[in-house]
Amino acid sequence: MNHIDEIMKSFIDVEYRVIDLNNIYNEQLECLNFLKKRKEKKLASEFEEQDIEKKIFPETSLENAKSLIIFFFPYLTKRHNPKGNISIYSQGIDYHIWVKEKIEQIEELFIKKFPGANTFVQVDNGPLDEKFFGYISGLAFLGENGLLIHKVYGSYGFLGILASDIRLREKKTVKKRCIKCRVCINICPGKALSSNGEFNPKLCASYITQKKGELTIDEATIIKKSGKVYGCDICQMVCPMNKEITISKRKDIIMEDITEDICSNSNKEFKKKYGDRSFSWRGKKILERNFTAIKDFKKD
Repeated sequence: MNHIDEIMKSFIDVEYRVIDLNNIYNEQLECLNFLKKRKEKKLASEFEEQDIEKKIFPETSLENAKSLIIFFFPYLTKRHNPKGNISIYSQGIDYHIWVKEKIEQIEELFIKKFPGANTFVQVDNGPLDEKFFGYISGLAFLGENGLLIHKVYGSYGFLGILASDIRLREKKTVKKRCIKCRVCINICPGKALSSNGEFNPKLCASYITQKKGELTIDEATIIKKSGKVYGCDICQMVCPMNKEITISKRKDIIMEDITEDICSNSNKEFKKKYGDRSFSWRGKKILERNFTAIKDFKKD
Protein backbone atom coordinates (compact mmCIF):
# COMPACT_ATOMS: atom_id res chain seq x y z
CA MET A 1 0.00 0.00 0.00
CA ASN A 2 1.44 3.38 -0.98
CA HIS A 3 1.03 6.57 1.05
CA ILE A 4 -2.02 7.80 -0.87
CA ASP A 5 -3.87 4.48 -0.52
CA GLU A 6 -3.11 4.58 3.19
CA ILE A 7 -4.54 8.10 3.47
CA MET A 8 -7.63 7.29 1.40
CA LYS A 9 -8.62 4.06 3.18
CA SER A 10 -10.63 6.08 5.73
CA PHE A 11 -12.53 8.00 3.03
CA ILE A 12 -15.24 5.67 1.83
CA ASP A 13 -17.35 6.49 -1.22
CA VAL A 14 -14.51 8.45 -2.85
CA GLU A 15 -12.79 7.36 -6.06
CA TYR A 16 -9.35 8.75 -6.95
CA ARG A 17 -6.41 8.47 -9.31
CA VAL A 18 -2.84 9.79 -9.11
CA ILE A 19 -1.09 11.46 -12.05
CA ASP A 20 2.64 11.98 -12.43
CA LEU A 21 2.77 15.27 -14.32
CA ASN A 22 5.99 14.21 -16.06
CA ASN A 23 4.05 11.58 -17.99
CA ILE A 24 1.21 13.57 -19.57
CA TYR A 25 2.89 16.24 -21.71
CA ASN A 26 1.69 14.82 -25.04
CA GLU A 27 -1.88 14.62 -23.75
CA GLN A 28 -1.61 18.19 -22.49
CA LEU A 29 -0.48 19.40 -25.92
CA GLU A 30 -3.34 17.54 -27.59
CA CYS A 31 -5.83 19.12 -25.20
CA LEU A 32 -4.23 22.54 -25.67
CA ASN A 33 -4.77 22.28 -29.43
CA PHE A 34 -8.41 21.22 -28.91
CA LEU A 35 -9.04 24.15 -26.56
CA LYS A 36 -7.45 26.61 -28.99
CA LYS A 37 -9.77 25.49 -31.78
CA ARG A 38 -12.73 25.62 -29.44
CA LYS A 39 -11.86 29.15 -28.40
CA GLU A 40 -11.46 30.24 -32.04
CA LYS A 41 -14.98 28.96 -32.71
CA LYS A 42 -16.25 30.94 -29.69
CA LEU A 43 -17.48 27.79 -27.95
CA ALA A 44 -15.97 28.64 -24.56
CA SER A 45 -18.34 30.05 -21.94
CA GLU A 46 -17.62 32.97 -19.65
CA PHE A 47 -17.83 30.64 -16.64
CA GLU A 48 -14.60 28.82 -17.50
CA GLU A 49 -10.96 29.86 -17.29
CA GLN A 50 -10.11 31.93 -20.37
CA ASP A 51 -6.35 31.30 -20.19
CA ILE A 52 -6.29 27.82 -21.69
CA GLU A 53 -2.76 27.04 -20.52
CA LYS A 54 -3.91 27.50 -16.92
CA LYS A 55 -6.54 24.84 -17.56
CA ILE A 56 -4.11 22.02 -18.32
CA PHE A 57 -0.77 22.95 -16.73
CA PRO A 58 -0.96 22.64 -12.91
CA GLU A 59 2.40 24.43 -12.60
CA THR A 60 0.51 27.67 -13.28
CA SER A 61 -1.45 27.12 -10.06
CA LEU A 62 1.30 25.52 -7.97
CA GLU A 63 4.93 26.26 -8.66
CA ASN A 64 6.98 23.12 -9.30
CA ALA A 65 3.89 20.88 -9.25
CA LYS A 66 4.88 17.24 -9.78
CA SER A 67 1.79 15.17 -8.99
CA LEU A 68 -1.92 15.50 -9.03
CA ILE A 69 -4.65 13.53 -7.26
CA ILE A 70 -8.03 13.72 -8.97
CA PHE A 71 -11.13 12.78 -6.94
CA PHE A 72 -14.65 11.67 -7.86
CA PHE A 73 -17.22 12.17 -5.09
CA PRO A 74 -20.53 10.39 -5.88
CA TYR A 75 -23.57 12.31 -4.74
CA LEU A 76 -26.73 10.62 -6.02
CA THR A 77 -28.85 9.23 -3.17
CA LYS A 78 -32.30 7.68 -2.99
CA ARG A 79 -33.62 11.01 -1.76
CA HIS A 80 -32.73 12.96 -4.89
CA ASN A 81 -35.69 13.58 -7.17
CA PRO A 82 -35.15 13.94 -10.94
CA LYS A 83 -38.62 15.47 -11.22
CA GLY A 84 -37.65 18.47 -9.08
CA ASN A 85 -37.33 21.86 -10.76
CA ILE A 86 -33.63 22.15 -9.93
CA SER A 87 -30.90 19.88 -11.24
CA ILE A 88 -30.12 16.80 -9.17
CA TYR A 89 -26.57 17.97 -8.42
CA SER A 90 -27.86 21.17 -6.83
CA GLN A 91 -30.56 19.56 -4.66
CA GLY A 92 -28.09 18.79 -1.86
CA ILE A 93 -25.73 21.00 0.11
CA ASP A 94 -23.42 23.04 -2.13
CA TYR A 95 -20.65 20.68 -3.24
CA HIS A 96 -18.15 23.54 -3.23
CA ILE A 97 -18.57 23.41 0.56
CA TRP A 98 -18.55 19.72 1.43
CA VAL A 99 -16.24 18.41 -1.31
CA LYS A 100 -13.65 21.08 -0.55
CA GLU A 101 -13.94 20.23 3.14
CA LYS A 102 -13.25 16.55 2.35
CA ILE A 103 -10.25 17.33 0.17
CA GLU A 104 -8.84 19.68 2.79
CA GLN A 105 -9.06 16.81 5.30
CA ILE A 106 -7.12 14.65 2.83
CA GLU A 107 -4.67 17.52 2.31
CA GLU A 108 -4.04 17.72 6.06
CA LEU A 109 -3.18 14.01 6.22
CA PHE A 110 -1.07 14.37 3.08
CA ILE A 111 1.05 17.10 4.63
CA LYS A 112 1.55 14.97 7.74
CA LYS A 113 2.91 12.21 5.48
CA PHE A 114 5.03 14.68 3.51
CA PRO A 115 6.14 17.49 5.85
CA GLY A 116 7.05 20.62 3.95
CA ALA A 117 4.95 19.70 0.90
CA ASN A 118 3.26 22.52 -0.97
CA THR A 119 -0.26 21.82 -2.18
CA PHE A 120 -3.12 23.32 -4.17
CA VAL A 121 -6.79 22.37 -3.77
CA GLN A 122 -9.51 23.00 -6.32
CA VAL A 123 -13.20 22.16 -6.41
CA ASP A 124 -14.70 23.50 -9.63
CA ASN A 125 -14.02 27.20 -9.04
CA GLY A 126 -10.37 27.16 -10.10
CA PRO A 127 -8.49 27.25 -13.41
CA LEU A 128 -7.64 23.54 -13.83
CA ASP A 129 -9.76 21.45 -16.19
CA GLU A 130 -10.96 18.71 -13.86
CA LYS A 131 -12.63 16.74 -16.65
CA PHE A 132 -9.37 16.57 -18.60
CA PHE A 133 -7.41 15.20 -15.66
CA GLY A 134 -10.20 12.84 -14.65
CA TYR A 135 -10.31 11.44 -18.17
CA ILE A 136 -6.57 10.97 -18.78
CA SER A 137 -6.19 9.30 -15.39
CA GLY A 138 -8.80 6.70 -16.30
CA LEU A 139 -10.93 7.78 -13.32
CA ALA A 140 -13.95 8.06 -15.62
CA PHE A 141 -14.65 8.25 -19.33
CA LEU A 142 -15.97 11.25 -21.23
CA GLY A 143 -19.48 10.89 -22.56
CA GLU A 144 -20.85 12.58 -25.66
CA ASN A 145 -22.84 14.74 -23.25
CA GLY A 146 -19.56 16.25 -22.04
CA LEU A 147 -19.85 14.63 -18.61
CA LEU A 148 -17.36 12.31 -16.95
CA ILE A 149 -19.00 8.94 -16.38
CA HIS A 150 -17.69 6.62 -13.68
CA LYS A 151 -18.10 2.87 -14.22
CA VAL A 152 -19.76 2.42 -10.80
CA TYR A 153 -21.47 5.73 -10.02
CA GLY A 154 -22.26 6.97 -13.52
CA SER A 155 -22.09 10.72 -14.16
CA TYR A 156 -23.46 11.61 -10.72
CA GLY A 157 -20.23 12.75 -9.14
CA PHE A 158 -18.29 15.89 -8.26
CA LEU A 159 -14.64 16.30 -9.15
CA GLY A 160 -11.85 17.81 -7.12
CA ILE A 161 -8.08 18.13 -7.30
CA LEU A 162 -5.16 18.04 -4.91
CA ALA A 163 -1.91 19.06 -6.61
CA SER A 164 1.47 18.84 -4.85
CA ASP A 165 5.17 19.39 -5.44
CA ILE A 166 5.83 15.81 -4.26
CA ARG A 167 6.38 13.13 -6.90
CA LEU A 168 3.91 10.36 -6.13
CA ARG A 169 3.62 6.84 -7.45
CA GLU A 170 1.21 7.06 -10.35
CA LYS A 171 -2.15 5.34 -10.03
CA LYS A 172 -3.97 5.36 -13.36
CA THR A 173 -6.33 2.97 -15.09
CA VAL A 174 -7.00 2.30 -18.76
CA LYS A 175 -9.14 5.00 -20.35
CA LYS A 176 -12.55 3.72 -21.44
CA ARG A 177 -14.72 5.22 -24.14
CA CYS A 178 -18.32 6.28 -24.51
CA ILE A 179 -20.49 3.77 -26.40
CA LYS A 180 -21.64 6.66 -28.63
CA CYS A 181 -25.30 5.73 -28.73
CA ARG A 182 -26.16 9.40 -29.50
CA VAL A 183 -29.23 9.33 -27.23
CA CYS A 184 -28.04 12.42 -25.35
CA ILE A 185 -27.23 14.25 -28.60
CA ASN A 186 -30.66 13.56 -30.05
CA ILE A 187 -32.63 14.53 -26.96
CA CYS A 188 -30.72 17.68 -25.90
CA PRO A 189 -33.37 20.46 -25.83
CA GLY A 190 -31.01 23.08 -27.27
CA LYS A 191 -29.05 20.74 -29.58
CA ALA A 192 -25.89 21.79 -27.77
CA LEU A 193 -24.14 18.43 -28.25
CA SER A 194 -22.40 16.89 -31.23
CA SER A 195 -20.54 13.65 -31.90
CA ASN A 196 -17.28 15.50 -32.66
CA GLY A 197 -17.10 16.81 -29.08
CA GLU A 198 -17.97 20.39 -29.99
CA PHE A 199 -20.27 21.25 -27.12
CA ASN A 200 -21.92 24.65 -27.51
CA PRO A 201 -22.66 25.99 -24.02
CA LYS A 202 -24.82 28.82 -25.33
CA LEU A 203 -27.38 26.26 -26.49
CA CYS A 204 -27.25 24.27 -23.23
CA ALA A 205 -30.25 24.58 -20.91
CA SER A 206 -28.02 24.40 -17.83
CA TYR A 207 -25.87 27.28 -19.09
CA ILE A 208 -28.92 29.35 -20.03
CA THR A 209 -30.36 29.04 -16.52
CA GLN A 210 -27.14 30.59 -15.19
CA LYS A 211 -26.45 33.33 -17.74
CA LYS A 212 -27.12 36.95 -16.92
CA GLY A 213 -29.63 39.19 -18.65
CA GLU A 214 -33.01 38.65 -20.20
CA LEU A 215 -33.75 35.46 -22.09
CA THR A 216 -34.33 35.42 -25.81
CA ILE A 217 -37.38 33.56 -27.07
CA ASP A 218 -35.15 30.67 -28.16
CA GLU A 219 -33.40 30.52 -24.76
CA ALA A 220 -36.70 30.57 -22.90
CA THR A 221 -37.97 27.75 -25.11
CA ILE A 222 -34.89 25.64 -24.32
CA ILE A 223 -35.22 25.91 -20.54
CA LYS A 224 -38.97 25.36 -20.79
CA LYS A 225 -38.20 22.03 -22.47
CA SER A 226 -35.78 21.15 -19.67
CA GLY A 227 -38.33 21.99 -16.98
CA LYS A 228 -35.61 23.23 -14.65
CA VAL A 229 -35.23 26.54 -12.88
CA TYR A 230 -31.54 25.74 -12.49
CA GLY A 231 -29.44 23.26 -14.43
CA CYS A 232 -30.60 20.40 -16.65
CA ASP A 233 -30.52 16.62 -16.17
CA ILE A 234 -31.91 15.38 -19.47
CA CYS A 235 -28.65 14.15 -21.03
CA GLN A 236 -27.64 12.15 -17.99
CA MET A 237 -31.13 10.85 -17.27
CA VAL A 238 -31.26 9.17 -20.71
CA CYS A 239 -27.67 7.91 -20.68
CA PRO A 240 -27.61 4.09 -20.69
CA MET A 241 -24.36 4.20 -18.70
CA ASN A 242 -26.34 5.67 -15.81
CA LYS A 243 -28.55 2.62 -15.52
CA GLU A 244 -28.05 0.23 -12.60
CA ILE A 245 -25.38 2.39 -10.99
CA THR A 246 -24.40 2.34 -7.33
CA ILE A 247 -26.15 4.90 -5.15
CA SER A 248 -24.11 6.99 -2.73
CA LYS A 249 -24.63 6.42 0.99
CA ARG A 250 -24.05 10.11 1.65
CA LYS A 251 -26.59 11.67 4.00
CA ASP A 252 -27.67 15.01 2.64
CA ILE A 253 -30.49 17.49 3.14
CA ILE A 254 -32.33 17.43 -0.16
CA MET A 255 -34.27 20.37 -1.58
CA GLU A 256 -36.08 19.19 -4.70
CA ASP A 257 -37.64 22.45 -5.81
CA ILE A 258 -37.34 26.19 -5.69
CA THR A 259 -40.77 27.28 -4.53
CA GLU A 260 -42.92 30.16 -5.73
CA ASP A 261 -42.07 32.29 -2.71
CA ILE A 262 -38.74 33.09 -4.37
CA CYS A 263 -40.63 35.81 -6.25
CA SER A 264 -41.70 37.51 -3.03
CA ASN A 265 -38.60 36.80 -0.90
CA SER A 266 -36.23 39.63 -0.11
CA ASN A 267 -32.56 39.08 -0.96
CA LYS A 268 -31.91 38.52 2.74
CA GLU A 269 -34.65 35.87 2.95
CA PHE A 270 -33.33 34.25 -0.23
CA LYS A 271 -29.79 33.97 1.18
CA LYS A 272 -31.10 32.58 4.46
CA LYS A 273 -33.18 29.90 2.75
CA TYR A 274 -30.90 28.95 -0.14
CA GLY A 275 -27.45 30.20 0.83
CA ASP A 276 -26.00 26.70 1.31
CA ARG A 277 -27.11 25.54 -2.16
CA SER A 278 -24.94 25.68 -5.26
CA PHE A 279 -27.57 27.54 -7.25
CA SER A 280 -27.61 30.47 -4.82
CA TRP A 281 -24.43 31.97 -6.32
CA ARG A 282 -26.49 33.17 -9.29
CA GLY A 283 -28.72 35.25 -7.05
CA LYS A 284 -32.45 35.71 -6.70
CA LYS A 285 -33.08 37.76 -9.83
CA ILE A 286 -31.89 35.20 -12.39
CA LEU A 287 -33.59 32.29 -10.64
CA GLU A 288 -36.81 34.30 -10.44
CA ARG A 289 -36.52 34.93 -14.19
CA ASN A 290 -36.17 31.21 -14.82
CA PHE A 291 -38.95 30.29 -12.40
CA THR A 292 -41.34 32.63 -14.15
CA ALA A 293 -40.49 31.12 -17.56
CA ILE A 294 -40.97 27.54 -16.31
CA LYS A 295 -44.15 28.43 -14.45
CA ASP A 296 -45.67 30.09 -17.50
CA PHE A 297 -44.73 27.05 -19.58
CA LYS A 298 -46.45 24.66 -17.18
CA LYS A 299 -49.61 26.76 -17.40
CA ASP A 300 -49.66 26.54 -21.22
